[in-house]
Amino acid sequence: MMHSVRVEELGLNAEKLGRVEDWLKTYVDQGKIGGAVTLVARRGQIAQLLAVGRMDIETDSPMEPDTIFRIYSLTKIVTSVAILMLYDEGRIQLDDPIARYIPPFADVKVFAGKEDGEIKLEELRRPITIRHLLTHTAGIGHDALFGSPLASVYRKAELARPDQTLEEMVERLVQLPLLHQPGEGWNYSISTDVLARLVEVVSGRRFDEFLRERIFEPLDMVDTGFWVPDYDLHRLATVYSVERNGRLKAVDTAVSSPYSRERTYLSGSAGLASTPIDFYRFAQMLLSGGEWGGVRILQPETVALMTRNHLPESLLPYRMPWRHVQHYTDGCGFGLGVRVVLDLEAWGLPGSVGEYGWAGATNTYVWIDPVQEMVLLLFTQLVPFMHWPLDREFKRLVYEAIEQ
Repeated sequence: MMHSVRVEELGLNAEKLGRVEDWLKTYVDQGKIGGAVTLVARRGQIAQLLAVGRMDIETDSPMEPDTIFRIYSLTKIVTSVAILMLYDEGRIQLDDPIARYIPPFADVKVFAGKEDGEIKLEELRRPITIRHLLTHTAGIGHDALFGSPLASVYRKAELARPDQTLEEMVERLVQLPLLHQPGEGWNYSISTDVLARLVEVVSGRRFDEFLRERIFEPLDMVDTGFWVPDYDLHRLATVYSVERNGRLKAVDTAVSSPYSRERTYLSGSAGLASTPIDFYRFAQMLLSGGEWGGVRILQPETVALMTRNHLPESLLPYRMPWRHVQHYTDGCGFGLGVRVVLDLEAWGLPGSVGEYGWAGATNTYVWIDPVQEMVLLLFTQLVPFMHWPLDREFKRLVYEAIEQ
């Protein structure tokens, strides 16, 4: 499905597209990143696949097209697709209460302010639905609740403990109050982990087994999973942090990584590792209306439903919890697990209304543009998220290369 093709045949200027490699090399040469892999596809064909720099600086191991990356929150898109597969099969409806499948959610309480230093709670006014979970409007929190009165409550709960199962996480989560009534706010959350548990309950399969059998194997995503087998660990890139002196420090190597061994906690929010090629197949499946390589994953109308805005005007604009990345959602709505561009002027980047995608904490990005028939991927392993404007600069360079 990935044939070699002249860039010009895809309506792109080869010289301008070639600037992406020079740009990446500058970042590497300046010591800002160890390395990166980028992929540009148009009209169902890969126009450019670049691997620049090193996947591990200490061992001088080069970045390769098949390098394995921790994709963190790009996992959320995969989990959302898994839920929508069950929706396509008629096994769930989007406005079903989650308590129909996980009964303790019927009794959760909602934060109603503080009085004399004590947290006040109120009853649910409406049930949490599957749609609320997909759109981050359920009221569930996250460990990054900066400034929230519930921040310490969520931190103490240690919801993302690696030694637990999804079922055990949910058992602890339902003991915590919601930040707001369902549907009355947008809050980036671990609601996608609840959706992963829902997949297990409805399908009767462990979450990783469902993904492997229903998505990864059909799409030939051979390098995607919750851990990397021993024989492939040499392909797992090192994660670097940018220190205060501007230098890079290794913070997660292949040898020490949680991804180097089988894991109990199968996070639907942030647990997967993958390669750009694997994730391209997944993204192209969405761009092609739910089908890739003769395999149908979702119905076309379900992809259309997933990739349109589901937030009411009252919840726009919405913001990520980290101040330095709040521009990431400018001009955007939110679909069922994806950011959706609504206003190009407010977004401030080249692209198309209706374009969608998301990103992961180690600066792994996907953009899917139905108007231009394009999939763009930028994968590196760097924290903090969006420390450098990699995403914005890459996007501009690629769109400058569009000729027709």
